[in-house]
Amino acid sequence: MIINRTILIYNNEPYAKMEKIELQVSDPDIIVIGMNGPIQAQIEPYFDATSGEFTKNYLLVFFTFLNALSFIHCTIQKDHSATTEIAQILTPIKLSRVIKSISKDFHFETVSKNEFVLQSSQILVELNPKNGLLEAINLSAATNGTERLQCKQEFSYYTSSLSGAYIMTLENEELRKLEMGDVETFIVLGSLRQTVYTLSEFIKQHISVNNVSGAEESHLHMDLRVDIRKMSGVELIIKFSTDMIPDDIEYYTDSNGLQLIKRAEYDTFSRPEMNYYPMPTALVLQDLSKRLSVLSNVPHGVRTSNKMNFEIMLDRRLSADDGKGLGFSADGIPEDNLPVNMAFTFVLERMVPVTDKQQQQQRKFAYNTLNAHLALQSLIYQPNIFIISGILENSISLQHLRSFPCDVQLLTIRPLAFDINRRLMVLHRAGIDCASSSLPICRGNELDLTLKAYMQSIGVRTVQKTLLNGIKQISKEMPYHSATFFLEPTDFAAYLLRFN
Repeated sequence: MIINRTILIYNNEPYAKMEKIELQVSDPDIIVIGMNGPIQAQIEPYFDATSGEFTKNYLLVFFTFLNALSFIHCTIQKDHSATTEIAQILTPIKLSRVIKSISKDFHFETVSKNEFVLQSSQILVELNPKNGLLEAINLSAATNGTERLQCKQEFSYYTSSLSGAYIMTLENEELRKLEMGDVETFIVLGSLRQTVYTLSEFIKQHISVNNVSGAEESHLHMDLRVDIRKMSGVELIIKFSTDMIPDDIEYYTDSNGLQLIKRAEYDTFSRPEMNYYPMPTALVLQDLSKRLSVLSNVPHGVRTSNKMNFEIMLDRRLSADDGKGLGFSADGIPEDNLPVNMAFTFVLERMVPVTDKQQQQQRKFAYNTLNAHLALQSLIYQPNIFIISGILENSISLQHLRSFPCDVQLLTIRPLAFDINRRLMVLHRAGIDCASSSLPICRGNELDLTLKAYMQSIGVRTVQKTLLNGIKQISKEMPYHSATFFLEPTDFAAYLLRFN
């Protein structure tokens, strides 16, 4: 029997946002009660990302609004409620071994290949009914006209006896398609979100779209569990083939999340590794009318082929040393791979038509759109969740702060070794590309007002501007309410804070 729980959720971002919460539970008959009453929730099968298997437990999914740098609380209680929906399982073929292991609490239904899609009011995702892999992304007419991007997905690998831990050296450019003859696929359908699972020996993938108002409804989320321990001398990639116009495409990857750097594709004479670029958090392909941003929670390598197709390196299991320091001893060759989990968010946007194509193609760098920036922050900086047994009898007094501008990041407030009475606060303002035709709502306020309100809430008495290291001061120490706080796009600012 489920024990009543109190859930504390902390938003570590300095701006308010709607966020998805996922919790593992042992009973589907529960109700989620928020600060203003019952919350719409969804029960799904629980996939254990560590073992790569479905378990007898359930996944509880709900969305809640989080204020900036603040806690909210809700309770989970044993009760049958109309606000908690049990998802359906849709499959294009007869019931499989994996589906049979899922609880009988879920209703199963076989659907036609044309119905095997994911859809919200803003996006329709076409899928391959044989394996559940991505085929195309459609922005719906609800967002000012339809826009379709073919984005055909497949898993492939390079074979190499020359690559090492530090150097990628391929003997030829031939890609071998990863056979997925054992694959099983089905859709978990609910009113809050829809998820398609692709389950095979080496790859466990699920793609989801959320039915929640705002820009989030147009995002496509992809989670992967990659396990290549049974392979040797391979470099596994995920490949996407698009139908963008090659001559119009601009290709970018980011520089440590700060800006997008324009990349080029060169004729490398059958040496594809020479076209690989680092992708710390983002890959962007843009033509004259649309932009595809692929955002990641872990760094990857990426390259394009024929300008309009791209591949992302997922994992490598090697059989040789590259002479860069590991050596040929028993533990020198990195063969101790473990399964790895990673996540991507795809953001497809219409862009304002370009008036000067030549000027756009001459630029060397760019920035994420506001939609992609917020999606990336949500992907990397997820809320902190604390679970307390029972229901707290006394009401919890939680402070709600004003939102910072949503392009401003509060990077740190940390103690200083040379002065225990002060803290170093570092801020960053992201550069934003404003050419998207549909900007999301930014709930932030003016920086000077919100920063002063935040300082008052944490008991700051004086501030002093400094360099990022906190050692060299570049202004006089003054009461925080006498200072003026302003931050240009792409800029950093650091302040020494003295508390009451």
